[in-house]
Order: sequence, then C-alpha cells, then structure tokens
Amino acid sequence: MVLSRISSGLFPFLVFCASASQGAVPWHHTFCLDGGSWWRSRIAIEIRNDSARAVEGALVGLVAGSSPGRLNVAGRPAEEFRLCDEKGEEFLFGIFARDGEPVTRGPVPEGSTVVIPVECPGRSSVTCYLYFDNPRATEPPDFLRVRPELLNGDLEKGGGGEPAGWKHDAGDENHRALWVEEKPHSGTKCLKIEVEPRADPSWISTRQKGISVVPGASYELRAWVRARDVKGYAGWYVHLLSGEGKLLGNIMLNAGGGSYGWKEVRSGFTVPAGADRLNLGTVLRGTGTAWFDAVSLKLLRSDRPFLSAKAGEVERIGLEVLKGGDDWYTEEGFRWDRRILLAVFNFSRRTPFEGLCMADLSLEARCRGKLNKRSVRVVDHRGKSLPCALLGRELLFKGALDPLAVRHFRVYFSSDPSIEGPLPSPAAELLGGAANLVVNPDFEEGEAVPKAWSAGNVKEPVRMGFDSPGRPGFGRRCARLEVPAGATPAWRGWRQRVPVAPGKTYLAGGWVKGADLDGEVHIHIHMLREDGRLCSTSAMGQTSSGIHGTTDWTLLSGFFSTPPDARYLELHLTMNGTGELWHDRVFVTEVKEARFVSAEGAPPSDPERPVVWPVNALVKVFPEDPAPKRIRPARLYMARNEKEPLQAAIRSLRSFRRVTVTVEGPANGDG
Repeated sequence: MVLSRISSGLFPFLVFCASASQGAVPWHHTFCLDGGSWWRSRIAIEIRNDSARAVEGALVGLVAGSSPGRLNVAGRPAEEFRLCDEKGEEFLFGIFARDGEPVTRGPVPEGSTVVIPVECPGRSSVTCYLYFDNPRATEPPDFLRVRPELLNGDLEKGGGGEPAGWKHDAGDENHRALWVEEKPHSGTKCLKIEVEPRADPSWISTRQKGISVVPGASYELRAWVRARDVKGYAGWYVHLLSGEGKLLGNIMLNAGGGSYGWKEVRSGFTVPAGADRLNLGTVLRGTGTAWFDAVSLKLLRSDRPFLSAKAGEVERIGLEVLKGGDDWYTEEGFRWDRRILLAVFNFSRRTPFEGLCMADLSLEARCRGKLNKRSVRVVDHRGKSLPCALLGRELLFKGALDPLAVRHFRVYFSSDPSIEGPLPSPAAELLGGAANLVVNPDFEEGEAVPKAWSAGNVKEPVRMGFDSPGRPGFGRRCARLEVPAGATPAWRGWRQRVPVAPGKTYLAGGWVKGADLDGEVHIHIHMLREDGRLCSTSAMGQTSSGIHGTTDWTLLSGFFSTPPDARYLELHLTMNGTGELWHDRVFVTEVKEARFVSAEGAPPSDPERPVVWPVNALVKVFPEDPAPKRIRPARLYMARNEKEPLQAAIRSLRSFRRVTVTVEGPANGDG
C-alpha cells in the first residue's frame, strides 16, 4: 500500500504495509488526561531509516481514512489520540485537515494528515504506537504545531477576513492587513497591506508560521508583489528557526518601493543545521499600499535519509470492569466526608496480579493540610477495607486483579480529628513478605557476609559486615559499612541483582541510618540486560531523597520503570564517601499504578434539597469539597465605602435546570 507524496515535497516517500499483530508488546495506558479510563485501540507504526545517518526530529505524515493504505482513524475524536514509543513515553504529534488547519478536537476528517516526529539511528527502525478509543480522554495540553507544508499559497481558501492558514497582524487606523479581491495576480483573492502617509515605520504583515523544512536541504521561495506609492520597500520575508524558536536564518525578498505592477520575487536558500521550520510573510516597511499573491515553496535538494514506514492493523483490547457499589463507607458510627475513586488495570491476557498498588494523591493538600492520618481507608469493590500505608505523598495498598480486568478502589479520608481506629499499616508490613523480590532483605542469613549480597572495594581500613540490633521490628541484625576518614574515594557497599520484567514499575528502597557521613547517600539502582550490561535507556537511577551527616533510621525509596531490554534490577547500597552506614529491610516489589478517576465529597443528607454554606472568599472551592457539619451564617465586616466579597458554595444531588441567586441589601434592625 502506497501513500502519495506530500505536494510540497517536505516529506519522504512512505510505504505502508499491514503488519502482524503486535500483541507481544505490553499495552500502554499511563497517558495524560485519561479520565480514569483506558485506550481500547492502537495502531503500531514501524519507521525504518535505511541510510547510515541518524534521524532526529524528521517528520512523517500518515493520511487518515478507511480505504486501503490509510491510517484507519478517520472519524475518531482528536482529543482521545495519544502517541508513544515502545517504552510508553508520550511525545507530541499533529493532526492537520486537508486545508492545513490543525485538528485538536472533534472527529478527525478523512484525508487529514497525522504528523509524527521521528528519532531513529542509521540502519535501524523504531516503532511507535497511536492509541485511540478512550471515551473519557480529554484534549492533551499541546499538539505539534509544525505544518506539513506551505498552506494555501494561492490565497484562495478561507473565511472571516483571513485566508486559511494565514494570520493578519493586529492593525490600527494607520496600519491595515487585509484579504481582498483587487486585481490579484491569479485567482480571485490576494493580500493587501496599507500604511497611511506619515505613519511611523513599523512591521505590519500577514504571516504563516511553523512550516516543516529539512536541515541541509535547498529550497526556492517564489512570490508576487504589486505596489502603489510605497515609500520604503515591499516584499516577502523568511525566518528559519530551531525547534526551540531560535532564529538561525533571515531572508528578505525585496521587491522595492514606488509603484509597479505584479513583480515576481524569488530566493534560493539552504536550511542551516539545527533549523527544522520556517515562518514567512509579507513585508511593507514604510508607507503606501502593496498587494501580495501566489507564494510557493519548492524543495530542490535534500540529504534527508530515506525513511519507510509500516503500519499495523488496529489492535483492540477489552477489560472486565469491577466497579462495586456507590454506598458511602461507614465504620463504628463514623462517616467519612471525602473519597477518591481509583482504577487499577491489568492488561495481561494470562497472568493475574496480586501485590501492591500505589497512587500519588496528596491527601494532605486535599484536606487543606488538616489530614487525619488515622482516617485513611482503602475500600475494594466489595466494600472491604484493605491494608494500606502512607509513604510520603504516595498511598500503598494491597490489591488483586484477574487478567484483562480493571478494578475500582475507593480511598476514604477526612480532616475530622474524631475519627479513630488503627493507623494505616506501617510501610514495613506491606513491603515485606512474598511481594519483596530481594533475597535476605533483613540481612538475617549468612555467616561472615550476608547471604545473596556481594561486596565491592573491601580493603582495610574499610569494614563491611553485620551489626546488631537492626531497625526495631526487623530482626536481630542489619548490614553495616564503615569507611574511615582519609580513605581513598571509591564506590563501596553491598550489591544484589534482582530479576525483573520489562515494561513494569517497581518500588525499590530500604531503611538507612548514618553516622558522620560526609556526603549525600542514596540507594542506587542499575537496570541490566540479560548479559549483565547496562540497558540502552534509563539504565541508572537513585532514590528521590537521601541522608547525610548523622541520621536515625530513615526510609529511602523510589519508583522505577524497567526499559524494554531490562532483565535485572541491581541494587547498590553504596556510598562514595566516608562515615558509617547501616541498611535494613531492603525491598524491590512490583507495583501497579492506581489511576485517579474522580474525587467526591460526602453527599448532602437530604437528597432533595441543595446545601448552601459560606466560604471565605480567599479559599478556592473544589467540586469534591463537602458541606460542613454545622453551617454558620455568613459575616462581613467593612467600613464605609469599602467593598468586600461574599462566597457561597452550593451542593446538590439533584440537577436543577434553572437557578436564581437573589441578593438583598444589608439592613439594620430598623429595616
């Protein structure tokens, strides 16, 4: 199946073939603005670079449509599209309708072009995935704004006073940019710039921005200009820019001043290294009137490597949804005023999941800094409270999912200090047991050295071994490293290699204590291939926080995603300094990310009546904020001629089509 060449020649010739299902590649779903749901369809796009040169930022365009040879996404809402690489990392893309206008929401018209940036080494290929079919997804924060080609160069299409793809500068009574029918060079329309006599010289233009070009390629720009009583000069300009917006080239096509009929201006240029887009527009520097028409951009020569692409058929996946009831959780007479709905996904077709789930919820902030940690409960679809723990901002809880399933969990929390009961489980309880992939995590086994741990750079006067006791509750001993002052700097400490699976998320860390540490100490991780070499990407990391100086037992942890070629996660309980360092209960455990779906406040007690209460005008009210148990009257204090705001919040379980707010003026006791 073959795509026709883009008319301006800015894209390579692309060959698209139907490929076999890519079902072996994990299903990606942690994209932005998912609405708590998942993408049910995707298309794998393989892009090959047959030259020896690497490609960085080159663009390929795929035409949307249901006919053979087209990307089968026509009619799908643009806001639900997401593009990622094999690791699931999102990157920008653009969608342009046939008239070149960007499409960011609503159905993608047939014949639109989906523009994808490519990074690919020489003599190799990369695969990206276009995901769609998520009804709850909302428009991503940004799209690729680089156009695939010069749009509407003959200036015939458009409406509302502007040609399609072009933008007039804002004018004033002395400077005007227009789209007119006044003796154009060809067709029925052209551009017109008017600058009144004695007006201050300034730039007034009609422009088109973000046209893709190839670094090192040669182009020719041709356009036409007509002038009357121009004092100064008229013409066209070209700006060549980098992706960061840095100006790397400036070309002026000067048609001169005075009065003359249609005159062609042209310029050939080579795109400098680092530039990948251009802006162009009209020029009238001075006063008078000029008309502009029939601009074209032609690719003359390109050193761009030959790119070919192969698109798979649409893949689809379905999940069984276990939602549970909407009844509000109660316990021992307590009623919670807030809850968050989470969704956990298992896209494996065969393997169930039973282990830890995690969510970054910032419960403290949601309670305006007044979170009662004893109130936190995680409730499953059956209404059963599950073991959970707070680990900084993250909430950990135990969950279980069947293959191809999504399960909903509800997190209840409150600022009410009267809610009692057990604290959330200590993190140590959740991070022990069978879920921990580390062998001998508490350093209880072994004689001279801990079993399953290896040591590096152990030479006198460095000491490595056991110490007693360990952290309270973790057994009788822990691991100890002592590097005296004056020792030669080197990475020293304990290491263990833990088998992991690619495309997963793991929580790794442990409890650490230090004495007289002369630098920051973290727990480090290395991602390794089957042969023990570092992975090609995301190979090294460390816990987000560390310790220094003299510190009591502190939990250090971090979340790490395994790259596609990862087979081992190697723990490094090391430091490159001096002092004493202890470790205990080290862990590596797979976690499932729980995705935020929605937040709710407790419903009003009377489902038929709205609840209204005053809120300090400096406080932002969120949709999930519950009404207070006791509603106090609003009070305002002001002096004569002052103004003070009054804010009221309203909640209701019913939908009211017509709401009227009436404010009566203040009155004293005499009315």
